[in-house]
Amino acid sequence: MKSLGVKFSDKTDLQIKDLAAAVGMSNSQIARAAMQIGLLQLKNSAVKDCDNAKSFIAIEDAKSRH
Repeated sequence: MKSLGVKFSDKTDLQIKDLAAAVGMSNSQIARAAMQIGLLQLKNSAVKDCDNAKSFIAIEDAKSRH
């Protein structure tokens, strides 16, 4: 596997840790699963309407930084 060096906001980090503790899995497993689920949804959205997907990604990226 390749490390992406992604930085998460404090809120996202806490959500990952909370979910990992609740389900008894590692933070990395939760983050990888969330990435796979999110990428699949974004790809499906982009196939339907690329401009709408770009807008959605930009908005969610901005929200994730807080």
